[in-house]
Amino acid sequence: MSFDGLEERATQTGFARLVGVSQQAISGRVKDGRLREGASFADWLLTYCEELREQAAGRGGDQQADFQKSRAADMAASAALKQIQYHEKIGTLIHREEARMFLGDWSRYARREFENAFNGLFQAIEERTGEAVPVELKEKYAGAANKRIGDFARKLGGSSGGGGDSV
Repeated sequence: MSFDGLEERATQTGFARLVGVSQQAISGRVKDGRLREGASFADWLLTYCEELREQAAGRGGDQQADFQKSRAADMAASAALKQIQYHEKIGTLIHREEARMFLGDWSRYARREFENAFNGLFQAIEERTGEAVPVELKEKYAGAANKRIGDFARKLGGSSGGGGDSV
């Protein structure tokens, strides 16, 4: 093929022979849009050479994308570690066992307060109406609320989440 034919509409087989690769390799580039269907041999050659230059300079290909993802993940992990170290230094880091203890204390406190509030409300209703609030109603509302508080705290306290021992 002479240089005179570079302005002709490129064919996959002809371009593959020109650059010394398989027709399947060129077909893959056409399918994924790296080489534009209907362009000339000259256009394909310029695009192909630019892609090769970028790969040679380390700016192209899957390896570069993987490197960028890896670097971003490393930077995020480093930033998270620095935050943990900072909070530990200023005394605001809460370890998992401390968090479980706080959740347990809060759950017991909240259940006790809700129980006292419901009992006071039931007592006031009984004094005003002169009738006892049925146990089924007490259990339906007060008992169910207290159970949900306890279940929620157990769920939070019992989940181990990730790999660290700090929150």
